[in-house]
Amino acid sequence: MSTYTLEQYIKKHDLKYYKYDGFNNIEEIGGGLVGKVYKANWKQNGKMFSINVINLNNVKEIIYELSLTI
Repeated sequence: MSTYTLEQYIKKHDLKYYKYDGFNNIEEIGGGLVGKVYKANWKQNGKMFSINVINLNNVKEIIYELSLTI
């Protein structure tokens, strides 16, 4: 794996950031090495999303986890 920084990875893959308080009906559905996964409805339109909450301790692990979902 290359030596991306987290910011470079997010920019390259055009990942979006949404504020947690923009969602409701938040329910934990799983977890991984670097965080937890929730399902929730976006308040703006009611659509269901999965939310990955990342613990920012190990950038290499975070980038690896993100690469599994893209």
